[in-house]
Amino acid sequence: MGAVVASLSKGETLCALNIALAGIFVFGLLFLVGWIAEETIPKEHRWNKYRTLFIVMAISGVAGEWIADIADFGLSEHLETIVEREMNEHTNRINLQAGDRFLDGQLASGFLKDKPKGTAEIWYKPNDREAYDFALQIKSLLTAAGWTVLPMKLIPSEDGDPYFSQDVPPEIRWGDSTSIAIRANLRVDDQTVNGALFALARAVGARMGTGSVMGTKDDPRLPKDHFVVVVEEK
Repeated sequence: MGAVVASLSKGETLCALNIALAGIFVFGLLFLVGWIAEETIPKEHRWNKYRTLFIVMAISGVAGEWIADIADFGLSEHLETIVEREMNEHTNRINLQAGDRFLDGQLASGFLKDKPKGTAEIWYKPNDREAYDFALQIKSLLTAAGWTVLPMKLIPSEDGDPYFSQDVPPEIRWGDSTSIAIRANLRVDDQTVNGALFALARAVGARMGTGSVMGTKDDPRLPKDHFVVVVEEK
């Protein structure tokens, strides 16, 4: 039944949901009539000969209402999934029109599924609404995937890569000359396709829209499987 429900379009789901709701009402009424008739009609009444029919009506009403309730639950969940997907697609279209970066939630979640989990810090460029919004998307994605996500914070204004002087913008000193960077201890982290770093990089890079260039920076101070996602200007 699940596969059948999952294959329904939005219109078909709405139609089936209305039928299920009508079924709940009809079978509920059938049970009520059958139960009242069976309980209240005296044995000497001429309708008592239909007692078996009334019992069958009551039983059929209970069974039918139960089946209709299950269908209503499954169809409601499927409709909610369709609406949520449509809203995400609408949001993505708006983001594309605005030139904002965005994550394809379904694609990104797939990259993280059944992969090792780690700890993530998410830093974003100060005074940049778009960078903050994209950082929030990454936080929500990783949290839902079971990662440990520390509170978001601004890219620090001091220190960073020692190869750069302090007059270089913080997002370059801490990140890269890209729109997003992942800091990791490349000496101890698993860099293969089965590692958390690879899964994180694929997820964060899932349909990033404008400014989709991403880099990875080595930071030997970080513990194993502890990553810093630096969201820079798009």
